[in-house]
Amino acid sequence: MTEGDAAPQTRAARRRTRRSDAASEPRRHVRWIRAAGDRVPTKWFAGLATALLLASTAAFGGLATAAEPGPAALQPGDEHRNEQFAIRVLDARLRGEEPDAGIYLDDGERMLTVRAQVENVWTQPQSSSNLTQNLTVDDLPVPDSVRRVDDTTFVTRLQPNVPTEVELRWILEEGDLADGDVLRLTFRDLSQHVGSFVMDGTWWTDPVPAATMALVVDDASGATP
Repeated sequence: MTEGDAAPQTRAARRRTRRSDAASEPRRHVRWIRAAGDRVPTKWFAGLATALLLASTAAFGGLATAAEPGPAALQPGDEHRNEQFAIRVLDARLRGEEPDAGIYLDDGERMLTVRAQVENVWTQPQSSSNLTQNLTVDDLPVPDSVRRVDDTTFVTRLQPNVPTEVELRWILEEGDLADGDVLRLTFRDLSQHVGSFVMDGTWWTDPVPAATMALVVDDASGATP
């Protein structure tokens, strides 16, 4: 062995050297990961998190949407108001013939009346047909007539901002309804359309159910008017 030669390592020394090299490898690997992480833009991590969230959401049926509220449930005497009318339904009665009230019936017939306080809240007069588009009774057609309660005259036009008590009237066969039966009323909101070019004027259409009411029928056919 010359003076410049290194002393031969013992077997134990060689094992210690290998252990030191092996221990340094994980530290170098961790340092490389940290350095690489420092170079990755932060927005990449946000994008990855978003992608994972959407993927997991899709696996469970997609993003939940808030349920739209259904029609409001009104009680007799409650008011429903929209761009056309303020309507307050008061009661429903089965009635027999009442000449003083303008009710004339054939044998085996009864009249159903639904009484309501109505106000035209629009800026122009409205017909009674507009009213019957706003207020419907399930399983019944358009009323046979709409009359004022105070003088029993037919309602043809409702003037703006004039509260009026009216009766919607249907002629029924005896037995169609009985005391204590429940009517299902629907209050509907319509959209105003203004004509142009070919069609001129203003009309209301596209009814949407906005409120409902359960109204108990009172059999007053034997009562004195």
